[in-house]
Amino acid sequence: ISTDEITALSVLHNNLIVFKQRSIYALQYMGSPPVIYTKTTLSHKIGTMYPNSVQQKIDEVVFLGADNIYSFDGNNLHPIGTSIINNLLGKIDVSQQNMQLSIYDPIHEIYILTILNTESKNSIYVYYFRTERWFYWDWNSFGGYLSTMGYKYKQKSYTWENYQVITESSNKR
Repeated sequence: ISTDEITALSVLHNNLIVFKQRSIYALQYMGSPPVIYTKTTLSHKIGTMYPNSVQQKIDEVVFLGADNIYSFDGNNLHPIGTSIINNLLGKIDVSQQNMQLSIYDPIHEIYILTILNTESKNSIYVYYFRTERWFYWDWNSFGGYLSTMGYKYKQKSYTWENYQVITESSNKR
């Protein structure tokens, strides 16, 4: 049994999926005592340190592991981040584990993962399940950070001189 701490929970196929830092378990509801749940080990080597990276897709769970981004279908772990993982892992500040945020968009079938690194730069990674392709980009945060819920500002004072401002003329009458 893995002694590392529980980092995240998800539901998949009527099972509670328990993520630990270096392992994954499934708890299946069995009914009344003496056995309420059965525990099945899904992985002894792969887990997640990034609780906010875990997202439930209709029939899969997607998460950032220590060495790849994985999609788990209830039986098998599928590495889906092989093409971008070296780029991504080089940017993560492990002390900011809760700053690695994600969201799954079921309409467009995309997984979005945002990373804030130690240099206050943002990176966003987007995986399109339909095409099985990744896209990513980086930018300076200008005192804020991108989250899956929008752009948040750190507590600093900024003026218009800190930003390149583009103005639009209005044609409204």
